[in-house]
Amino acid sequence: MPRSKNLNNLLAIANLTAYSAKVMKSIPLVRVNSFSPFINFLDHLGSPTKKWLEESQLRLFSLEDPEALIPRHLAFNFIEKAARQEGIENLGFLAGQQISIPNLGNFGRIICGSLTLYDALTTIQTISPIYNSRERLWFKQRGEQTWFCHQYLDNPHPSMQCPPQFALTLMLDLIRIVKPEWQASQICLQGNSINQPNQNPFFAGVKLGKGAEFTAVSFPRSWLSLSLKFPLDLSRKQAQHSALLLRSSAPAHNFSGSLQQVIAPLLPLGYPDIHLAAEIAEMSIRTLQRSLEEEGTTYSRLIEQLRFDQAIRWLQNPTVKLRDISVELGYRNPTHFTRAFKRWTGLSPKEYRFQQRELEDSAQ
Repeated sequence: MPRSKNLNNLLAIANLTAYSAKVMKSIPLVRVNSFSPFINFLDHLGSPTKKWLEESQLRLFSLEDPEALIPRHLAFNFIEKAARQEGIENLGFLAGQQISIPNLGNFGRIICGSLTLYDALTTIQTISPIYNSRERLWFKQRGEQTWFCHQYLDNPHPSMQCPPQFALTLMLDLIRIVKPEWQASQICLQGNSINQPNQNPFFAGVKLGKGAEFTAVSFPRSWLSLSLKFPLDLSRKQAQHSALLLRSSAPAHNFSGSLQQVIAPLLPLGYPDIHLAAEIAEMSIRTLQRSLEEEGTTYSRLIEQLRFDQAIRWLQNPTVKLRDISVELGYRNPTHFTRAFKRWTGLSPKEYRFQQRELEDSAQ
C-alpha cells in the first residue's frame, strides 16, 4: 500500500530516532513483563514452553521478576519459534489481549497516573527509552489526526511478526480507554507482521500497511484532551514512585553496562564463561572484547566490577548471610569471596559490614 504523506513524515522522524540510538552501542534488552504474556498464553495452550525456553537460553534468566531485563533477540527468537511451531500467525495479538496496561509493571503504573490521553502519550514518549532499550514510542499531530507510533530499532528480526502485533494491541487498548467502541481505520505494522491481512479478523475494515519501518495507528486529534480512567487508579505520588523505580533499573546505553545487566542473573551459576556471554550478546568473542576495549575495560575486569557492586549491595542488608552472598556472586567457596573482597577493599566482608554499621550509628 503506498504510504501517505503523513506516514512519510513520521518515517523521517523515526529514522532520526533510530540513528540517535545506533550511535550508542548496547545490547537490546526487554522487560520480562512485556514478554511473560506470551509465556502465559502458550502455557494455557499446553505448549512445551519450558523446553523452548531452555532451547532459547532464556531459562538462564530470572523470568519471575517482572522488572528484570532479558536480551531482546532471545525473547524474540522464542516468540517467533513458538508462533511457527503452534501455527499461530496472530500470537502477538492473542498475547496482547491477555494483558492490560496496568499489568506492565512500573511502566504501566506510571501511565495509570495520567490525566488525559495527551498526558498518557506524552508520558509514554518520555519514559519508553527506560522501559525497553532500542524501542521507541511517540506521537505526532498531523492536521485533524494524531498518529501513535512504535518502533523496534535496528531491525531486530528479519521475519518479525509477533512483537509488533503485541505492541499494536496495547496501543489500541490505550486509545479505547477514552473511546471503548472505537475501531481503527488506518494502521501500519513494522516488518512482516501479517501475511494475509484480508483474511485476518483483527483487521476487518481496516486500511492496513505492512512491511513498514514502524507501527502506527491514527485517531482524531480532538480525543487527546479526553480524560482517562484506568481500572488501576493511582495518585500522582504513586506514579512518581514507580517512575523512580523504573529509572533505577533502566537499560544501560553503553555496551559494558548492558553486558553487565545481561550477565548479572548468571552469576549464581558460577563465573560467566566469555563464550556464553558472547553468544547471549549475539556477537563473536573478539567483537565482544573489542567493544569492551573501546570503553577502556576487559571482560575479566567487567565481571570483577559487577561482583563488587553486587557484593556491596548485598552487604547493606544485615540479614543476608555471607555464605549466601558468596553463592549469589558465583563463588564456589566463601573463602574465595572473602579473598576477593579483601583484594578490592582491604577488609573482609564481615569487617566491611561491621564498619558500615558503625558509620551508620555515628551518623544518627
